[in-house]
Amino acid sequence: MAPFPLNITNLFGQYGEYLVYLLIGFAFGYALEIAGFAKSDKLAGQFYFKDMTVLKVMFTAIVTAMVLLFGAVGLGILNFSQV
Repeated sequence: MAPFPLNITNLFGQYGEYLVYLLIGFAFGYALEIAGFAKSDKLAGQFYFKDMTVLKVMFTAIVTAMVLLFGAVGLGILNFSQV
C-alpha cells in the first residue's frame, strides 16, 4: 500500500485540515511575492509578450510536478488512483 496521499483529516482533524490549507496558501503567496510576481509591470509584460518570466516559471513548475508525480507512482510511493 502506498503511503501517499495522506489523509489530512485523520491526522489533524477538520479544523487542522483547514489550517494546513491556509498555511500552504500563505506560503505560496509569500513565495510569489518574494519572487516579484505580484508587480503589475511583470504581469502586464506577460500579457503583452514582453516579459515571459511568469510563463517560464509556471511551465517549469508544471513539468517538474509532472515528472515527480509520475516518478513517485513508478516507485510505488504514490497511489495514482487516489490522486
